[in-house]
This record gives sequence, structure tokens and C-alpha cells, in this order.
Amino acid sequence: MVCRKIILCLLLVFVVSLVMMSNISAEEAISFNVGYRIYDFDYVDEDGESQTLTTAFWYPTDGQPSLYTYPDGFTSQIAVDAPLASKAKPYPLVLFLHGYLGSGLNTAYFTEFLASQGYIVAGADYIETIPPDFEAQAAMVRIKGGYIVRPIIGVQLGLQFVDIMDADREACLRYISKYRLSPSSFLIDKVLELNRKNASFFYQTIDENAIGTFGHSLGGVSTLGLVGGYPAKTEAKIKAALLFSAPTYPFEDNIQDIDIPMMVMLGDDDESNLTGPNNAVRTLAYTKAKPPKYLLIMKNGSHLSFVNDVCAEGETDTTLFNCRQSNPQAQAICQYGLAFFNRYLKTEVSAEEQLTKLDPVWTLYNQELVTQEEVLRFKIPLYEGLNMIPVPLDPGENWRLSDLIDFIGKDNVTLIVWYNTQTGKFTSHLPKFPLDSPTNSSINGDQGYIVNVLRPVDVTFTGSGWSNMAPNKSTVFDNDSTWAFAVAGMLYDEYGTTLVTDNYSVTIRNLNTGNSLYSSVGSAGDGIFVAAFVDLNRNSVVSLGDTIEIVVQDDAGKVMAGPIKHQVQHIDLRRASVILNIRVGDIVPEKNALLQNFPNPFNPETWIPYQLTEGATVKIKIYDLSGRLVQAMDLGYKEAGTYISKRSAAYWNGKNKTGESLASGIYFYTITAGNFTAKRRMLMVK
Repeated sequence: MVCRKIILCLLLVFVVSLVMMSNISAEEAISFNVGYRIYDFDYVDEDGESQTLTTAFWYPTDGQPSLYTYPDGFTSQIAVDAPLASKAKPYPLVLFLHGYLGSGLNTAYFTEFLASQGYIVAGADYIETIPPDFEAQAAMVRIKGGYIVRPIIGVQLGLQFVDIMDADREACLRYISKYRLSPSSFLIDKVLELNRKNASFFYQTIDENAIGTFGHSLGGVSTLGLVGGYPAKTEAKIKAALLFSAPTYPFEDNIQDIDIPMMVMLGDDDESNLTGPNNAVRTLAYTKAKPPKYLLIMKNGSHLSFVNDVCAEGETDTTLFNCRQSNPQAQAICQYGLAFFNRYLKTEVSAEEQLTKLDPVWTLYNQELVTQEEVLRFKIPLYEGLNMIPVPLDPGENWRLSDLIDFIGKDNVTLIVWYNTQTGKFTSHLPKFPLDSPTNSSINGDQGYIVNVLRPVDVTFTGSGWSNMAPNKSTVFDNDSTWAFAVAGMLYDEYGTTLVTDNYSVTIRNLNTGNSLYSSVGSAGDGIFVAAFVDLNRNSVVSLGDTIEIVVQDDAGKVMAGPIKHQVQHIDLRRASVILNIRVGDIVPEKNALLQNFPNPFNPETWIPYQLTEGATVKIKIYDLSGRLVQAMDLGYKEAGTYISKRSAAYWNGKNKTGESLASGIYFYTITAGNFTAKRRMLMVK
């Protein structure tokens, strides 16, 4: 009966735990001390009702721990509200989902252990409603203390609850969706919001591409729903799931579609009091899941063996801190659970050594890993704007940056920047660069890449683990600032038709910030140069309206083009880059001028040269000797530069506005460009 799958034994957890108190003894050897703090998050549920989601956080800290007693009676050594540890950031995030009428505290022995090993763990008090009308809220213990119902009443309510859920699958789905799945997705988003919010406690401490979850009993069922068992509520940010004593109802038909690594832990006593007589049902989450997957069945293990009560079974000292040292069951849960998350959240290949051992605690241990024909999958969400990501898996081919751009989407990626250790500089590659560009380097697993995308997208990498290197961790930055910006240029000959092959030097300067970059023509391909402003402290390197100045010089220091000035536009910020087409001879003069037409005298056509110190809309008018306007030419907007060749100067064919040829004589021509005006005369001789 499914009712025995979800509730009965879980409720007994609290009957034991509420009376447990003890003293701290021997010190546990850990990598970090454990910090602890509580948040209240306000949210609106699926029915539009305002709720509060009280959430406990365990995290690595350098703070000194002290004796602390949780409201469920268990004691430990933690540092309340201590600052996060300063080393090894960012940390993976793991979300815990508790059982019916339970609490985010229910597996504190394990959540503390994960925090001591470099994880941030969030355990919420999920809201529960009780039969018969499911209006009143209830729980047996809460993070902030207090027992809403006595244990014996809780057991009775639990039995009524599961009888109703067993009889109505749709009601069960609605309940899990409203009271587990939706608030869990809300909680993940809220925590990631804190990770991106400057001055928040968790600012830039969480690896947003390393999120896992685990759940017990109804929380384990909900975990199945969260990672794909309930397709409409799938949380794509989760990369690995651990189930404690979890039945599969009502998600048993969708388990095969779950696409992340999964570990299932059960007790060999579960079937007698939890999951019914059918042994296959008990292990269905494992048998139907895709590899990689793990099944561990605990010898003499019950439904209670995966919550804090494992530390109370036959023990005189029930301190969670000491339990992890002296209790074989708690030790095994912690060690195998940690190894699982280390392998699939931290991508530590060394964790496989622990995962291949068989501890005497387990009466059965099965695992099925990906075969050579199968591949690992790793999903990374890219947000609009700038992202710092790794390539987490070896694609099995010699990928270059152009392959990564094609894989993410050539119409979406505008820029990739990485740090070139050989040159000691940031190097950029843009989709418009040729495939043989020197910037189109090979992909490495230990390299971080700054990627700018126009639209958010989830990218699923496939392949095998990188050999002999640890994958670079992804980091989420504040996308409200343009903290990386590339300036590229294509230098053509004076006719604007052929890219030059000369190795000219290029100076790029942001006139508003005073920052300068240096490049050379050819550094990104024939005639192409590129350089990038980057600030890994996430301060903007360029703003709307900034003026970017480019000067191209030969080896002797002679200016071949420039100073070219470009004012940063909205589209440039969105693309985090700009590409300018420049011609040799595009030299910005020191002053505006209207130059003498050529040839002069002329018959019947001539060219009118001019030069501009800054971009402007250019208009040229021609008058006869009497002052009558005979021709007007609107040349449109022209960038700063010299317009002196037949290709660039204004052209006049010697005709008036109606197309009639004019007679010989003296004519006057004027220019208007912004605030600049000038006048000269010319002679037509036929």
C-alpha cells in the first residue's frame, strides 16, 4: 500500500527525536567548520496564497563552532551566523526535501557533513496541510522550534493523508506540485538571486552549474518529480539526485525519462513497513533510471535509518557531530552520499574510488555506469549577456572555439574570451573570424571561457570526463554590467576591397575611462585585429556613449589609419563587442576642411574633396555666379576622416537639379557638416 510507502515510519522519526539531548565529545576531523543560518522567504503559491518558506542553511565556515541544540532535540557543534569560508569558492548547492509533517532539520547529520566538505546545503520547512479538508497547516517540528502537533496525532494525520493520496493519484500530484515542487523551484531561484546580489551573504559563493538535491520519504518522491518524474515541473538546474527511502508513486511511469545521475538508498526493512511486498516497486527508481545510477540497500536498515534518528539507534551519545564518527550506518550514508555528489557536482573523478567500494553496511550495492557507447551529459544554463563557463566534458573530438560557438548557436553567441597563459593576456574570438584565425584555439577542460549570448539558453554538453585535469568551475556574474568587451577591426587597403597583410600595430583606447589595449593587424587573421577589456571583479569596462579610439601605425610610428572614433551603442553593449571596418588612409585630420575640387578647371565632371574631424551629416551645394542654387547633394552621415580620392570625395557631373548640362563659367560650392561650413569656387571650361 502506498500509504505505508510515504508516511508511517517517517512519522515515527519524531517520536524518538523529540526527547533526544546529549553532550559534545571528541572532535571530528573535517575540512571546514560548519556554519548555520536561517532565512525566511516570502512567496506566493500556486493558488495565489502568500506563504513563508523558512529555510536552514549549512555552509563551510572559518568561524569557531559551539554547542547547538536543534529544536528536534539533537545537538551538534556549529557556528551560527558565522561568515562563509574564504577559500575554495564557489561551492555546489544541494537542496534537501523532507517527508510529510517533517522539517528541513531531519537529516542534519548529513547536511552538516556536506557543508564540512565544501557544500552549501538548504533545507526548507515545507508547508503541510492536513486531512480531512487540507486547510489547516501542521508539522511535528519546525526549524525555528515548536511542535505544531503531538507525535501521536501526527501519526494519525499521516495515515489519513496517505489513504487519501493512495486513492486519488491526481490529488497526490496536486499536493506534491503545490507543497514541494513549486516551492523547491522558487527556493533554488531565490538562493541563486542571493548569489548574484551584491552585498548578500551568499554573493558569488555558489556554483550555479553544480546544483544537486536529495530527499527522504515524501521528500524523495518529490525529488523524483523535481528532476523529471513530473515533466511540467522539472527543474533543469539540478544535476544529480539522491533518494533516501523513497517510493516512486505517483511518478513511476516517468522515471526512465530522468536524464541526470541518481543514487537510491534503501533499508532492507523498508519493504515490510514502507513499500509493500513487491520488491521491484521498492527499487523501481533504480531499475528504470538511466545510467549512471547507484542502488544501496542497508543491512538492518529501516525507514528511519536515513534521518537523524540513525544517530539514536542504540547510542547513548546522540550528538550528530559524534554520530558521523561512531555510527557505521551514518558513516556509510555520509561517505557514499558525498562521493556521489563529488563525482557529479564537483566532477571529481577520484570520487569513483569510494563509489566502487562495498561497505559492510550495505547488504546490496549495485551500480550501472555509462558504457563506452554511452556518454555523460552535463547541462549548463547560459543567461543573456556575459557568462563564465567551462566545457565540462571532453567531446571526444579536437574542438576549437568555432565548434563551441556552433554548438551553442552561431546566431546567439557574439563573443568568447579566455585568458591566454602564453601571452599573459585575454584573447577574444568572434563568430565572424575565419576558421583558421589564430584566435580559434583548441578547447581545454581546465580553461574558463567568457561567453556572451543574446538569448538565454540551456546547453547540454556530452562526452567523457577530461583526463588528467580538473574541469574549470563555472561562475555566474552580474549580467547588468558589461565587464568584458572586445574591440575588433578589419583593415582594408585604400580602395576598401582587400584585407591588408601588413603587421601594423593597433592602439585601442576608451577615452572615457582612459584604459588602453594593444593589438596587431593579423593577430586574428589576415587584416584582422582584436583586443578585449576584461574586469573579473565584474566592474563595467565600457558604458553606453563611451568613445572608443583606434589608431593604426606602421613600424616607424606613422599613422596609417585613425584616430578612428566609435561611440558605443546599445547594440554594442548587447553583443559585448564591436567590429569596425577600416581603410588604410582613413586618417582623421586635425581640422575640418573643404578642399579644392579636382580637376580644376574641369569639363564636365569633377570631384569635391573634404575632411572631417568628427562624424557628421554632410551636405554640399553648388551655386552659379549669380548666387542661384544649381545643385544640392546630401551625402548622408560620414565618419571622421579624409574624403579626397575619387572613390570617397563628392562627385559632380556638371549638371543642374533637372539634369541639364551647365555652361562654362565660375561656380561656387559649399559644405555643411555639423557646425562646420566652408565655401570655395571652381571653374568649368568647355
